[in-house]
Amino acid sequence: PGTQREISVTITPNGTPGPLKLIVEAQPHAGIDHALDLISFESATVGNTPPTLALTTIPQITREALPLGPLWFTCGDAETLSTALTVNATSSDTLLIPNANLTFGQSGIQRWLRVSPATGKWGTTTISVTASDGSTSVTKSFTLTVERTTVLPVVKANNPLNLELTTSWQAAVTPGLTDQAVWDATVTGPNSVNVGTNLDLGGLRLTSPGGDVTIGGAARLTLGTAGVDLSTSTRSLYLDALIHVDESAAWNIATNRLVRVAQGVGGSGAINKSGSGRLELLGGDSFTGPLTVSAGELVKTGAGTQSSTTISNNGVLRVSHSAALGAGGLSISTANSSTGRIDLTGGISVLAGKAVSINSRSGNTDAVSSLSGNNTFGGNISLGTGGSLYAFNSTAGLLTLSGSLTSAATGTRNFTLRGASDGVMTGAISDGVGIVGVIKSGSGTWTLAGTHSFTGPVSHQQGTLKIMTALPIQDVTVSAGATLSGTATLGGAVSISGIHSPGDGVGSQSIPGPLSYQSSASVRMELAGQSLTADTIQAADVTVSAGARIEPVTTAADFLQPFWRATRQWPVLATTSLTGSFSLGTSTVDSLGRPSQPFGAFSLAPSPTGVNLMWTPASAFQIWQYENFGNSWNDPLIAGPDRDPDGDGWSNENEWISGTLPTNSNSRLAATISPTSISFERTAGRSYRIETSTDLASGWTTHSQVPAGTGPITLPVSPGSAPQTFYRIAVSMNP
Repeated sequence: PGTQREISVTITPNGTPGPLKLIVEAQPHAGIDHALDLISFESATVGNTPPTLALTTIPQITREALPLGPLWFTCGDAETLSTALTVNATSSDTLLIPNANLTFGQSGIQRWLRVSPATGKWGTTTISVTASDGSTSVTKSFTLTVERTTVLPVVKANNPLNLELTTSWQAAVTPGLTDQAVWDATVTGPNSVNVGTNLDLGGLRLTSPGGDVTIGGAARLTLGTAGVDLSTSTRSLYLDALIHVDESAAWNIATNRLVRVAQGVGGSGAINKSGSGRLELLGGDSFTGPLTVSAGELVKTGAGTQSSTTISNNGVLRVSHSAALGAGGLSISTANSSTGRIDLTGGISVLAGKAVSINSRSGNTDAVSSLSGNNTFGGNISLGTGGSLYAFNSTAGLLTLSGSLTSAATGTRNFTLRGASDGVMTGAISDGVGIVGVIKSGSGTWTLAGTHSFTGPVSHQQGTLKIMTALPIQDVTVSAGATLSGTATLGGAVSISGIHSPGDGVGSQSIPGPLSYQSSASVRMELAGQSLTADTIQAADVTVSAGARIEPVTTAADFLQPFWRATRQWPVLATTSLTGSFSLGTSTVDSLGRPSQPFGAFSLAPSPTGVNLMWTPASAFQIWQYENFGNSWNDPLIAGPDRDPDGDGWSNENEWISGTLPTNSNSRLAATISPTSISFERTAGRSYRIETSTDLASGWTTHSQVPAGTGPITLPVSPGSAPQTFYRIAVSMNP
């Protein structure tokens, strides 16, 4: 190995006089220790022989601007080492293949040839390769065909004929896979045409036809590298035929222009949506290349099988099918000031368990937006580089993020949950190689329900954030106007300038870290109807700024129920250290919309280790005032005890005692008397007795006590021997 040897032997074959020389040459080359370059016999008396050349002569094919090769070959010689031989090549068409574009390389005794077509040229040439030892040479040739890839325009004629017909085109030539079918001003109105047999085109382009273009038919239309070009179009394109893509191509659509594909797109190619216009893919697509949206809007209503989906720059992908994103994951590669996003509509579930990468923004724009229905985004999200912001927006319905979220970028990465509607994060949030924080904005409610290990802060700016699983170390800040709720333990520092509504409904929350309520804060304590159960907070160290309030929430209560006629007490806050004090805020109305004030009053009972909420009921007369006078219950000129608003001669106090209506003069306590009985109507909560007098001057005596109860009653009476007897009904309120 690594040596060159020449072995000479004398052989005398039958019928051949004289010595013969056997030449064996072996040289190392790429990947082989020994290689036999040439075995030849020559007569000792013969002179120099030509080299040998092992080069294919099979015709070769390449595409425009695509180099051919390397084409490997060997050459040898009886008298000259192969490495000492010279090789060169020529082209019969130097415009197509300049001789300078024929280059050689060598590895040991192996040689190779690379052929590079000239830019913008296509056709056929003959390539000749010559090996020479300086005295003699050998030449071998092969033909090379360079196929055209430059797409040339073929203009549509002003007629509705099928596209496969030559008469459908202005030059009477049907375009092919390297041609672009063009609709320009030659077409003077709307153009509706069909594909009668399968047709392969390089692409479609609309410039300025007189109307929209519609391509239908039962046959297949295949588009190549030119894709669909409406970048300067004044009209829209409707593709009702079966469309295939076999190359990666741009679909460039101008602002306010539309390309609508009615059936699923097939083929092995890819679609790159560009331009500010709109592309609609309405069928179930089966093409297997990538799908990219770099500008404008792409609406996808069917399933897909694309290998991957990418949103870049300011592109928007709107999907309404659970399988719309195909076999691969999703990359939202927009960064910094870009606004690209995916919109979810119609109640779908996408990307379950698949990889999702999202580059960050310098502006707080959406990466994922839920527009309608209850949608689930199930991808495992990796936060990438760019700015520091990533936003998920629920504008309607419920958006569920069921996959995990982590950062693949260093530094602090803020994950924003926002929108006017609701959302829930059931996946786990972790730091990855950075520090992940959470921002909540928008008027909707977002719930953190996963198991989270991220260490960045939680900044709650707007709406409601419901934390249902523990955040053991994360700091939480609640801005003025925002609401924090949930049952999870919050272990970091919690600062509340907004609303704290512990629990999920009526419940409790534990905050072992420092808890501070700023002057604009309010604690909304929900009471469980007619019950001593209410929201509670357990905290270690609580600081309260002047102005912070506790506000009872009584929307489950009914203030007319007997429960509210007694003094009540609820524990609101239990703490090991309380600095500062709360004031009492305004309570809500009850389940029937009634305020608490007519029925009683709330108050606070603070202590060094907590705060209790107290209830003191109002008097029975005050409650009666509200029931009969509504919002004027505390107006002394209308509802005062000595007033008679219905003018029936009975004051409000008498009306209250007798159980009659103070605003209806026909409502009175009236009795029906016969010689043997007296009848009247009883009202609940009163005691009645019958009294008699013989002259109205000497006083009244009790005739009988009326049995307790409500409704009509008739009692027997006996006038006795007096010439006359007067009866009256005495009524009083029960204690």
